[in-house]
Amino acid sequence: MKALFLALAHANRWSNELLYAELAKLSPGQWTQPSAVDFGSLQGIANHQTHHRGQLHALLGIHGLKAPNIDLIYSPAAQTDWGA
Repeated sequence: MKALFLALAHANRWSNELLYAELAKLSPGQWTQPSAVDFGSLQGIANHQTHHRGQLHALLGIHGLKAPNIDLIYSPAAQTDWGA
């Protein structure tokens, strides 16, 4: 199972790098522009993945595992300049 999860993490990292590189080309107005998509804007869609990480976090606890602290404030990115 560990190999599977490492492969999934790698694929997630790869796809995020590609997607966020393209999203970085957007203006602030484009990023928050209302849209007909389910979450209201591109920003809403990007933030929605946090919801799913929270679900996985809760399920780990249900199965007796201590889930890691994944609050964004503790992430390596939070220790740098978010605007960079």
